[in-house]
Amino acid sequence: MKTFLKGSSKSCKVKHKIIPVNDYQKQEVAQIQERYARRDAQQSGKIYDRHFLTGLYCKNERDTVFAEFIRRIFGNDLSERKIIEIGAGTGGNLLFFQYLGFQWGNIYANELLADRYNMLRMRILPPPIGIDNQQVTKSVCFEGDALLLPFKEEFDIVLQSTVFTSILDMDFRKALAAKMWDMLKPGGIILSYDFVFNNPANKDVLK
Repeated sequence: MKTFLKGSSKSCKVKHKIIPVNDYQKQEVAQIQERYARRDAQQSGKIYDRHFLTGLYCKNERDTVFAEFIRRIFGNDLSERKIIEIGAGTGGNLLFFQYLGFQWGNIYANELLADRYNMLRMRILPPPIGIDNQQVTKSVCFEGDALLLPFKEEFDIVLQSTVFTSILDMDFRKALAAKMWDMLKPGGIILSYDFVFNNPANKDVLK
């Protein structure tokens, strides 16, 4: 049985086994895409621009907590650790983890929305040739439903940031949580960052 902070770790090879997704889950995925498209059309970035400094403060505070917690569990050398973010957006969080010491080849990302996925690939995939003309290992990106990711006990860290509150169906949340747990190595950790309160101005999210 895994615990949240179980000691020891073991590696395992990637098993390319697709977990079946039923029609009900597919419907929820489609609804998430519709909700994001509607919100993007309505907001056009204005709300986020207005609260830019507040958001920057919150992100810095969160990243400090993440860094302290990760180093307490894994130590300062993170070069061999593997991380995946579910709902990685445009990759801002993963740039932080690369700065923290994770190698690009050990940074994985999943994003459901096509426009964000395209931006994600441009941001976190380094150029194929480094400044010393040596080949650079690229990150790994997956577009689409996270329930279809072909991993089991593969990652030291599985991260989600404000993904669950964008999923209004509780059964789908449980399925995603189980998937995240299934991808985690023994001794690994799940980092989950999300709303504590509902947003009365946005009915498309739910704590």
